[in-house]
Amino acid sequence: MAAEPRVRFSALWRRLDAAGDGADVFERLAAAYAEEGRAYHTIEHVNDCLARLDEAPAFSGSSNVVEAAIWFHDVVYDTHRTDNERLSAEWAGRALTAAGVSGPTISRVQGLVLATDHAGEPTDDAGRLLSDIDLSVLGSEPVAFD
Repeated sequence: MAAEPRVRFSALWRRLDAAGDGADVFERLAAAYAEEGRAYHTIEHVNDCLARLDEAPAFSGSSNVVEAAIWFHDVVYDTHRTDNERLSAEWAGRALTAAGVSGPTISRVQGLVLATDHAGEPTDDAGRLLSDIDLSVLGSEPVAFD
């Protein structure tokens, strides 16, 4: 059985060497994913993406940044905007910077979040994995897709 989302996020937070337990960030993420008007870009989508990540073969050094990008990639979602990914990446950057996460890690997470606009082909394994995970619902059975 998968870890409860709050527990899983806290474990990721520690692996990122972020200050504190990340509970405040998790609460803000959960609140954003629970905003009215979200049909698909909810915490259920995040949980599904995390489950797909757990099924993927491990590869060196990138699983933490891919997992962080999953948590942050749809935190900003407004159907009237075209810059949700940019705003989500900025949101992630603020949260991770405030927690003292290293600059290279923050940049990598932000780059992955930006790539979830799916405007181009991912350029590395982490980007390809995240893209496949984010779009995996498109290959699901019709009942799950609906």
